[in-house]
Amino acid sequence: YTTLFRSPCWNRRSVDMKKSPSVYGLVVSLVVAASAHGQGLVQMWTRAPGSHLGLPSSGTAYRVLDYNPVTGHVLFCSRAVAANGVIYILDGLTGRDLGEMNMTGVSGGTLALNAIGVGDDGAVYGANVVSPISPTNPLKIYRWENEMALPEVIYASDLGGASGRWGDMITVRGAGPATQILVGSDQAMVAILTPSPAGIGPWEARRLTITGGTAGFYQTGLTFLNGDEFYGRRSGQSPTWSMACVRDSTSSSIDAAQIAPCAVAANACRSV
Repeated sequence: YTTLFRSPCWNRRSVDMKKSPSVYGLVVSLVVAASAHGQGLVQMWTRAPGSHLGLPSSGTAYRVLDYNPVTGHVLFCSRAVAANGVIYILDGLTGRDLGEMNMTGVSGGTLALNAIGVGDDGAVYGANVVSPISPTNPLKIYRWENEMALPEVIYASDLGGASGRWGDMITVRGAGPATQILVGSDQAMVAILTPSPAGIGPWEARRLTITGGTAGFYQTGLTFLNGDEFYGRRSGQSPTWSMACVRDSTSSSIDAAQIAPCAVAANACRSV
């Protein structure tokens, strides 16, 4: 299912994915600014499997979605109709179909498009999955200026000789030259991408080894928090809280600390 909730507790958007044991679906929590003292979630709408071309009644072709704070739309990526993937647009208030984004030139990799994220300025980003990553099977990051734009490749390389599987999940924050993209892997490692200082050409990428982290814990769930912190999680595992020096251009390692699931809930309402 795709279910949209409104939370008066949080003041920014958040994405949560869950898999049903019988039917793969998506669950999203749309975080709306409201009373700082309110609590709880209010369901706004639901899209059941089979109710949309991109949401078949079975399979694993749809995995990642995000909320566009500029348009108020929910975007989700699905490979149910096209092997290279389609980003569908839903009305954030009603769940109504609003069309799809342009996929011209999206290709390559183990999965041509899987994870998406939206910047604070409404720019949309997407990543392929590469397993294993290599110079001939590079990680690709795409950028759409807005939901009506053509995609452009802002990064296509092997992260400086990385290995393993990359691109199952990305998370995005910031806008324009301050945009940051965090990319997950099946290693105890993530990558941080930022625009080039000159503002033109490919984006810069840096791998960050996670000291104390566990391989795979940063593969299918990533969320930026305050400052240089982020959460990482893999299905079936407890969330891991990582202290990350993502704004330090010379850092190549970060520290991780395991936390209980209840701590995630307790920290989820912090102002960010």
